Amino acid sequence: MSESNVIDLSQRIEIIPLKRSSGKACVANSRIAVRDIIGMLDDGMSSEAICNYFPVLTEDDILACIAYEAKRG
Repeated sequence: MSESNVIDLSQRIEIIPLKRSSGKACVANSRIAVRDIIGMLDDGMSSEAICNYFPVLTEDDILACIAYEAKRG
């Protein structure tokens, strides 16, 4: 994670209505839905395994997905 240990969700998560059906929250600059990442974590995948599955993702992206879901409640 960055030196400040703060994740700027606006830089990591985006919602673009036509990008995914019904405007799902996605990792910025991808079509990977936050909900998909959270589901993978819920299924027991490690963040390292998810990053290997989606090489475009970083650990900070995974942390942003977790933070976004937590904030959404």
